[in-house]
Formats: sequence, structure tokens, C-alpha cells
Amino acid sequence: MKKVIFCVFFASIMFSGFAQDSKRFDQVNLATAELTAQYNLTDAQQTKVRKAVEVQMENMEQIAALKDSNPNAYLAKKRSLREYLEGKLALILSDRQLSLLEKQQEDRRLAERALRKKMKGASQAEIEVALLKLEK
Repeated sequence: MKKVIFCVFFASIMFSGFAQDSKRFDQVNLATAELTAQYNLTDAQQTKVRKAVEVQMENMEQIAALKDSNPNAYLAKKRSLREYLEGKLALILSDRQLSLLEKQQEDRRLAERALRKKMKGASQAEIEVALLKLEK
């Protein structure tokens, strides 16, 4: 009887682990497909981007607990992960593709600048929180 209970327990743990891996696999595939469509990635680039996205997804899972307990820290870490992925993309993309990434970064900087201007007179902490909330 102990063996049966142990086997059922072990199987349930393994199944939950596979379900998590399956979910992350789907998220990585989706993100890689979106980046492929956005930047028209080659097969070689897709492989490199997939590895960077996998690392980002793993790190997102690690900071997920902060989302409810410390939202500002969560958003700051999320921003860092976005910057990590953009840095990796900058190394992978061709010049033409890189110009698109740089345009997106410039658009984000303009949105941040507009938010700072709109919040003129607010404390630095309030502005930082608002900027963090711009993160998707």
C-alpha cells in the first residue's frame, strides 16, 4: 500500500512539473513566433532568440511571487528582463532589423518623457512608479 501511495504521489509531482514545463514551452514558442514575425528572423536567428526568451521566461517565473507581495520590485525586475532581452536581440539582429528595435526603444523613451512632463511636480518616487507601470 505504501508503494502505491508513493507512486501516486510521485506521479502527481512529475505531472505538475511537466504541466509547468509545457506551459513555459508554449509561452516560449509564442514569444519566439511574435519576435520572428516582428523582425522577420532567419532560422539561425530564431534559435538564438529562443534561447534568450527561455532564459527570460525562467526569470519571469522566479519573480512572479513579487507581483502581489511587492509590485514595484516586480515591475523593476520585469523592466530589467525586458532590457536583457533587448540587449540579446541587439546582438542577434541584422542592421535592418536592429533599426526597428531602436525605433521601438525610442518610442518607449518618448512615452516615458511625455509621462515625466505630464507628472511635473510629482515626487521622484511617484514618477518612478508611473514609469514602471508603463512596462507591459
